[in-house]
Amino acid sequence: AFADAEGVGGDLGERAFDWQRLRDNKTREIERLNGVYGRMLRDAGVTVHDGTARILDPHTVEVGGQRVTAEYILVATGGWPKLPDAPWRDLVVSSNEMFFLPSLPRRALVVGGGYIAVEFAGILRGLGVATTLMYRGPLFLRGFDSGVRRCVADELRKKDIELRFDGHITDIVRDDATGVLTVTLTDGSTLETDLVLCATGRSPNVEGLGLERLGVQQRDNGAIVVDEHYRTSVPSILAIGDVTDRLQLTPVAIAEGMCVAKTLFGGQPTTLDYTNVATAVFFQPNIGTVGRTED
Repeated sequence: AFADAEGVGGDLGERAFDWQRLRDNKTREIERLNGVYGRMLRDAGVTVHDGTARILDPHTVEVGGQRVTAEYILVATGGWPKLPDAPWRDLVVSSNEMFFLPSLPRRALVVGGGYIAVEFAGILRGLGVATTLMYRGPLFLRGFDSGVRRCVADELRKKDIELRFDGHITDIVRDDATGVLTVTLTDGSTLETDLVLCATGRSPNVEGLGLERLGVQQRDNGAIVVDEHYRTSVPSILAIGDVTDRLQLTPVAIAEGMCVAKTLFGGQPTTLDYTNVATAVFFQPNIGTVGRTED
């Protein structure tokens, strides 16, 4: 739109972007929303205990040195970014840290092929960062329609985002004087960048909850196994959302929570139909899908 305006006589003046303003306004907005949710909980008569929780037995949770008992315990602790188990792990960031960076990097390497990697590559490039997107497979957004995936690749290239497929990082070295990162790839090539964002998946956020001691069944990646009514192998403990690693989507977790409420307290045993769940990738252009792919 800027280019079109200039082409028809528009003189828009100097354009600039202030990363600190975006970052700080984002933080204020999240704090405001958290305040709204807190008031809604209090108004609904919910007692909130702030702190790290540990489940002691099928009916007891310890949080902040205090023990709380209940007929049922619902685990909805979500997911957490999964970073490579490598010596250079401390030189990369996850999506958690992205909007807390002290400054916007001049160059960035985004590693991954899912929603978060594609979205952040678009965000960074849109803010003027020289961006490379690298994925270990032949084409990102696995599970989406192949035509959509190819279209996304074409659009990324149009935005001058460098795409690298079928590769991953073997080493990262930081120059302490300049802060520049030298990244070595599987094909032996290297690239220099100011930031490496690893968006290589998320794991269920179960560490320290005490599930293993209670005998709650989990999959190899830690995901809590539940039945059609979200009960775990311990009948009084239930789980919903990303911690069960079904469909990692906020509206799905909310809908599962409604199913639990109706089942336990509404006299209506309810489960969710996962057949045709709509999903979106917030790229430019946005992607929206529902139902089966052509494949």
